[in-house]
Amino acid sequence: MTPFLLLALLQTAEPPIRPSAALGFEPGTDSMLADWKQVSGYMNSLAQQSLYVRVDTLGRTTEGRPFLLMTITSPANQGRLADIKRAQGLLADPRHLTDTALQEIRNTQPAVILISNNIHSTEVASSQMGMLLAYRLATDAALRPLLDSVVVLMIPSMNPDGLDTVVSWYRRYKGTRYEGGPLPWLYHKYIGHDNNRDWFMLTQVETRLVTRMLYKEWFPEIVYDVHQMGSNGVRLFVPPFQDPVNPNLDPAIVAGINLVGAQMAAALYDAGMTGIAHQQTYDLWWHGGFRSTPTRHNMIGILTEAASTRLGSPITLSLDSVRQPVRGVNYPEPWPGGTWHLGDIVRYELITSQALVRLAARDRVTVIDRFVAVGRRQVEAGLAGNPFAYVLPPASEQRDPQAWATLANVLAAGGVELYRSADAFTADGRRYAAGSLVSRPAGERARRWHPVRVQDGRRNKGRLPCRALCTPPAAGRASAASLRCRRTGSRCTRAKRAC
Repeated sequence: MTPFLLLALLQTAEPPIRPSAALGFEPGTDSMLADWKQVSGYMNSLAQQSLYVRVDTLGRTTEGRPFLLMTITSPANQGRLADIKRAQGLLADPRHLTDTALQEIRNTQPAVILISNNIHSTEVASSQMGMLLAYRLATDAALRPLLDSVVVLMIPSMNPDGLDTVVSWYRRYKGTRYEGGPLPWLYHKYIGHDNNRDWFMLTQVETRLVTRMLYKEWFPEIVYDVHQMGSNGVRLFVPPFQDPVNPNLDPAIVAGINLVGAQMAAALYDAGMTGIAHQQTYDLWWHGGFRSTPTRHNMIGILTEAASTRLGSPITLSLDSVRQPVRGVNYPEPWPGGTWHLGDIVRYELITSQALVRLAARDRVTVIDRFVAVGRRQVEAGLAGNPFAYVLPPASEQRDPQAWATLANVLAAGGVELYRSADAFTADGRRYAAGSLVSRPAGERARRWHPVRVQDGRRNKGRLPCRALCTPPAAGRASAASLRCRRTGSRCTRAKRAC
């Protein structure tokens, strides 16, 4: 018997166990929090028991814990994940996508969504909710058929180190006057709450792991960032975001965000929830957060913010102490006040996550078409110029070559294509030396890009791909057709991998 067949038989031998059976309590129970060993242990057990669930370790956290990515989809899709990834790469880079190829992909490709939990570790509910969501997707008779049409990627915790720090602190003082109080130290070793300010500089290992997965491997169409906020306002914020709108975003991205938010709110009200607000506090202008950076890669970026408890402990608020907007189209049913539990947050977030899965499965083709259409418009805008390209003069002209190298590598890690000029050239009246790095807006969001990686201002040894050796024209603005290979003299074709 082959190992694969044995694993399949073991996975189908008995149904997956509920989170409560593994933990000894239901996720969301007052004063009970699962730590990272419990959360990750349950997710790995679920993957062993279900053909619908896969768990991968993307790498190690700052303090050495495993950083997990879950892939939840139908067994048929699990068997062709490599093909699905390749197709997502094509959808993300319309320069390489013909209409014929697009039609073939549309016929079989599931939508791909990512749900990210617990980046801020005191916002602990989502780390508990994720176990319930994974179990339901793997076992619920109404949800499992949807997984033929959608791949659900889920990060159980964006900050496992911080989750353990918070849970340990909470358990230490549970039952005392300090129960649920604030931590006296950072819940990320280096940057604390600012781990969600790192998505443009990529200084932390966790940020780099997720960025590589997003823009080099999976290219999801929708990214959902699950958060909590203060305690005495609305119970949950869901998009649309607050005006004014950011004019740098494609209107289809904004409309897609609004659509998802409206679907989430409808599902919450259908379930009898109250206190759901739109167009409050949060906007589309912050470029460095996890839910906003993907929108610059043509992905729908969703944020929800739930009212917090005292970590795992409930709070009681009278109606007159709750700061709520007046009843209106953006807040149709105010929260009546009362006791707010960790389990309430878990339920709200579980409903919004399931609503997203249903939307992506139902509108699979629309989700794919929007992703491609926005990408094509971005490529057209880049080809039109204004600006046509950005230039980083070579290390020899830099006061700080190491900073130049760091910037180039951050851009490359974030999915920006960089070209190295083989010869000196002139553009817009300025002379640039050979070795300058060029980023063309029309060349971003590509799958088959080759990073020009540098160390201490010097090029790494080894042969560079053809595109990195292409020489722009001697004067004026470069066009794609005017780029020529230094070695062969032939025109550059983006599909070429090397000279």
